[in-house]
Amino acid sequence: MGSLLDKVRKMDKIYVCFDLLKRELEDYFESDFAEEKKQICLQCLIEIQNYSQSLNLEITSLIRCIVELMHKDMNMELYSKIDMFLQKTEEIFINIYKSNISSEDSYKEEYIENYFKTDYEKTAILVYILRPFIFPELPVSHTNQVEAKIIAKTLSEKGFNVDLINSRYIGEIDYGKYDFIIGEGLVFEKICKNKKKDAKAVYYLTRASSYFANMAALRRYRYFEERNHYFPSFERFSPDLLDLPALTEINTAICLGNEHTISTYKDIFSKIYPLNVTGFTQFPYSGINKSNNTKNFLWYGGAGAIHKGLDLCIEAFRSLPDLNLHIVGSVSSEFYNFYKKDIEQGENIYYYDFLLKGSEEFRYVCEECTFSLSPSCSESQSTAVITTMFSGIIPVCTKECGINVETCGGFLIEDIAIDSMRDFIRKLSSIDMQELHERQNRVYAYVMDHHSEENYYNSFKKILKNILK
Repeated sequence: MGSLLDKVRKMDKIYVCFDLLKRELEDYFESDFAEEKKQICLQCLIEIQNYSQSLNLEITSLIRCIVELMHKDMNMELYSKIDMFLQKTEEIFINIYKSNISSEDSYKEEYIENYFKTDYEKTAILVYILRPFIFPELPVSHTNQVEAKIIAKTLSEKGFNVDLINSRYIGEIDYGKYDFIIGEGLVFEKICKNKKKDAKAVYYLTRASSYFANMAALRRYRYFEERNHYFPSFERFSPDLLDLPALTEINTAICLGNEHTISTYKDIFSKIYPLNVTGFTQFPYSGINKSNNTKNFLWYGGAGAIHKGLDLCIEAFRSLPDLNLHIVGSVSSEFYNFYKKDIEQGENIYYYDFLLKGSEEFRYVCEECTFSLSPSCSESQSTAVITTMFSGIIPVCTKECGINVETCGGFLIEDIAIDSMRDFIRKLSSIDMQELHERQNRVYAYVMDHHSEENYYNSFKKILKNILK
């Protein structure tokens, strides 16, 4: 490790400089622009400039502008301009800081050897994500961060020294070192092609097959074009197709999802183990905190609004003025602008953008909404829907979401045509209260049994035991 941590240490120092600079600027203002206070501010600015040169040219340029303004005869108008520039600089910096930590592209040069510092005879490598291992103190932003740590822990418990790299890793690898290889992506496939003869390799499949997902997405975009006479830009297109020479070295896979998800990899692996994902559990269902308003539906998702069927939901709710659609999740500017009238002027559509899982606003949405709509065209297993289920929200999903909705107390979307969606949503809104409560209890009991962190750990441990036999 080195390059990313060096960068983060620089950013930490810039953070400290920003805090100090804001205090000193305030003192500078209150001292009626005293010269000695000005010099302290300039020193802070020079430090920020020095640290930021290798990080971002825009920050360096803005700091240079502030320094030039500081050398002029100060007045309130000029001071306000400096303050405005500083706020903009800090905003850019914070975005850079967050993106460096959250983007897995930032970790492609990092290699963690023997994470648990053990001294076993055998060594395993996990080719997946690195953020939860390098910054374990940061809040979890996706359930895969919890799951990755469970995988590493279980490998260690099974007697392996555990190495970790990112699935986009670009450095050198000692292929002959590993007795067990698990992960995903092109780097994982490269290791498998070069592994020693008796090493076991397990593909960790975190989505439906790329071919299936891309064809499913194309059908959705064609349907959007048919309805709206416009073909939008692709999102969530997957360029990663399984490498045939690598697959000859991999007989076994673990697939996040259910039997439908596994079916998208038909005849590729001799054995595929299904594994349920986890979800966020900040606001667990109690039966007391729910509004039980059957008029409130939630669409909750990540990138790829058309892929995940938000367009279908919005267009269906145009004809359901007495029912409400709550939208949680960022959408592209192209998608937002296309549905701007619905989002901004539609009286039954509420757009929240991205919400932190533990925020009071997210709690409010979970308490208000009764159904979670997810007409997605391809998932491994929708962690967004699973998260809503922990709050007692009834899932209403396509089979492509990878969730056994009929078993867990939810409803299956069998027809995504707008008219059919509208009629189905209307029917759901008239659900009997006794049935509603029964389904809510079933949903919560199911998700606790099948999608808790404890269940993931126990299931993965059992799968690993079978693979290692």
